[in-house]
Amino acid sequence: MSPIPLVQFWDRRTLPPDVAPLVATWTDGEDGLAYRLWSDVEAERFLARHYGRRARDAYRMAAPAAMRSDLFRYAVLHRHGGVYVDCDVGKAAPLAPVLAAVRRGIIITGRSKIENDFMFVRAAGDPLMAHLLEAAIANVEARASNNVWAATGPGIATFLWREVGGDDPLFAGYDFVDEVDSTAYLIRGHAPAYKETDAHWLVHQKARSIYQRALPIRLRHRIADAKAAVRRLRGAASG
Repeated sequence: MSPIPLVQFWDRRTLPPDVAPLVATWTDGEDGLAYRLWSDVEAERFLARHYGRRARDAYRMAAPAAMRSDLFRYAVLHRHGGVYVDCDVGKAAPLAPVLAAVRRGIIITGRSKIENDFMFVRAAGDPLMAHLLEAAIANVEARASNNVWAATGPGIATFLWREVGGDDPLFAGYDFVDEVDSTAYLIRGHAPAYKETDAHWLVHQKARSIYQRALPIRLRHRIADAKAAVRRLRGAASG
């Protein structure tokens, strides 16, 4: 049997110093999982290769990295199954015994909402992941909301869960785990410094649109890097 994939995403080449230690908790190999940290460009290529132009263009239109990670997590979990975990969530205890006891997958809940910072899907082709991916793509295409949580994030699953209930075939068989109980094996609630900057979706969406032109991700990074370099030069000149 092939090892279960364990996937993370970070949009830039280098992890922030207050995020890297959390990511390191997943790379010790003790759970026998097939770990991979995906980049922005790799995730864009994955969506294009396996889900076509609509998915690729929706990915490119998503301005905050959190939106792109939402689209990617639904796609990679649908394609391969496995574990997806945000980089600001760490491992508090071995995960293998937890996964072994689960039939279809794990959904974390808290305060009557679904969380998507940790998701486990047992098998490829899961219909819930297909539904979430399609809904997220459609929301980006329609620019349905300027709230990342609702447009591509866990709001999609939360609203669906409230509408159809946990016994619906889309959810039946999943283990619903309260976020408090999940701290038995997850380090949650970490607040890295980037969450106080425009790099965090909450800050971004308060200031401007969460949508952008569908430019290739590599080109977008080059533009952003050039603008950052100009700001540094201006700062040095004014100092």
